[in-house]
Amino acid sequence: MKLCFRTMDGALLDAEFEASDFVYDVSQQLATTHKANQQVSARLTREGALLPPGFRLSECALKEDDLIDVIFVAWTPPLEQSRLEVLPRRTIDALCVNETHLDASGIFTRSSERHEMAVQLASNIRPSLIVLDIRQCGLSTESLLQIFELLPESLQELWAGRNHFDGQVLECLQQKSLKLRVLDIGYSSCENMQKLPDLVTELTEQLMLGDLDDMEASVFEAALAKCPHLRLLDIFNNDSLERSFGVIAQCSQLRQLLAKRVEFPIEGLKQILHQCLHLEHLVIENVQDLSVVRSLAKLNLKVLQVAVVETGQILPAIVALKVETLMISLQQADGDADASLAFMEDVGPLVESFKSSPATCLALEAAAVDLEILEAIGTRLCSIGQGWDSASNSILSSLAKTPLCCVNLLSLSINYFEQIDPKELAQVAAACPMLRDLSLNADDDEFQVAAIDEGVLALGQHCHKLEHLDMYDRIMAQPAQTVMTACEGWPLLRYLCMAGCTREDWETVEQIHELPVVLATKCPKIQEVVIYDDEMTQLFDAELGKRCALYGRDFLDFETDSEDCSDED
Repeated sequence: MKLCFRTMDGALLDAEFEASDFVYDVSQQLATTHKANQQVSARLTREGALLPPGFRLSECALKEDDLIDVIFVAWTPPLEQSRLEVLPRRTIDALCVNETHLDASGIFTRSSERHEMAVQLASNIRPSLIVLDIRQCGLSTESLLQIFELLPESLQELWAGRNHFDGQVLECLQQKSLKLRVLDIGYSSCENMQKLPDLVTELTEQLMLGDLDDMEASVFEAALAKCPHLRLLDIFNNDSLERSFGVIAQCSQLRQLLAKRVEFPIEGLKQILHQCLHLEHLVIENVQDLSVVRSLAKLNLKVLQVAVVETGQILPAIVALKVETLMISLQQADGDADASLAFMEDVGPLVESFKSSPATCLALEAAAVDLEILEAIGTRLCSIGQGWDSASNSILSSLAKTPLCCVNLLSLSINYFEQIDPKELAQVAAACPMLRDLSLNADDDEFQVAAIDEGVLALGQHCHKLEHLDMYDRIMAQPAQTVMTACEGWPLLRYLCMAGCTREDWETVEQIHELPVVLATKCPKIQEVVIYDDEMTQLFDAELGKRCALYGRDFLDFETDSEDCSDED
């Protein structure tokens, strides 16, 4: 059938589609054709009404003279907050310096070299500095003091998350009396947070305090009371703040609240939603009441990441919310072992909600998802998996049967107790050109039956954007040869786990001594290879360390307060 489309600038486009095509597939093709190399999706409307993305064209009662409006919108995947390293590693020669900005974010050096890097950073601080970005550098308290003692009063943005703080470092910042618009000290080690309220003012608009284990609720509340114009607040994994909803609700200008793993009581959550009416990006837990969903519906949210406890009527209501990006996690309630199967049982209402959902980007954390739901989501799926263990349901099998769901898939995590069929893995790989993060790991060294070489080779052939690959305890017939062949297609790979991929001694694996050299050559961004064999670990350390600037056994460890870093695993 021939359709006529009109873009926001008035341009008219004619295109031919099959009546059996899904609306989301039409949207995907329009975005790919007319917004190439841009991270956008398309919404289709007719006379102001949204064409349900999960409907087929034949179900939309379209006429030949209908004019379909195309609205291109940003395609925004959910945030990744929980990993120690969320920024790509960079080498010291990537340091960016000018009179107002100093950007060292993600610069990786071995622990023995970080003091020297701190000296270099300190020497580049200018009297007119406005923005300092040292996120994910793993700097010690001594190094931070060396840098912060030189900060000029002109500084407005301090991006310093994922480093090693203590009370002395915060006191140094306090003495500077900075008027910070942005303060980021999150995802760091910091034993004494008492000076935090003195680091913020009424000018502070962004406050990143995620994953700070030792932050007391009273200190947090005192700091927040001084930030009436706050627009972004990150308190990821700070469960001590569950009763601090009142002071958060006073921040009526909030646009972004990132509160994953903070379980506010229902009434507290509703208070935040009733008073923070400008929220656009929201990450929350413990949604178990329809009144909360009704409060969410009153906001003009663009991004919603939500963990759902009670699933009966709540899931369809959440899916129906008018958002651009929607991530749903099934949060297991006490004694509710089947909560993670909510996308598999009595799915009729959910299927209809997903068909009509205006969201252009959808992510699901669940043990399994019914095929009808996947078909209703289609090309809008960006992430799936990370649910509880389920031996009876296969995520790979479901995706192999719904290849349109793989077109924009960025992250895939299968169940520990799912047997991998290498042919199905190959099918899914061929349909996933955008895949960045793949977790295939099992949890038993004798669990996987069939060797997965065929699937791994297909990942190398089709998934050229892969950054993170975990194959723990999934056997291969020829692990070294298979990975050497496949890694030619992984130029962006940063993390590779192939521990347990053989049931023989690694020393006896054919071509294993060639693998580190090939990985360093084909995967220049590699940061860690996990193999769990002392001799092989030494081999990889030596060979990759010589050839790959970003490789090392040093990692950002925020359990200690020193620059000695340990492995991520």
